[in-house]
Amino acid sequence: MRDTGNGRGTISFKKTMYLPVTRKDLSLQTSNSSFPAELIVDGEIISENLTQRNLTMEWLETELNKRKLTPKDINYMVLVSNNQLYIDLYQDRLNQ
Repeated sequence: MRDTGNGRGTISFKKTMYLPVTRKDLSLQTSNSSFPAELIVDGEIISENLTQRNLTMEWLETELNKRKLTPKDINYMVLVSNNQLYIDLYQDRLNQ
């Protein structure tokens, strides 16, 4: 706001060409689930979180099979915002 000397201020708006671009402007899809979702905690599957992310038990089983794991092997498994899985095993397999 700028003082014009008459006791009233003026408001200036940025020109359209200087406004920040949005994901919508670029036709990029947005994800409603940007927060990490816990999928397995202490060896137990959190099925509500699978449902909230529109994931199935079959998807989870496939991901576990790829890694030759069962839920009981996992201390903590979370799906982070970029759809990557973070898995903390009870026993890290460092020597295998």
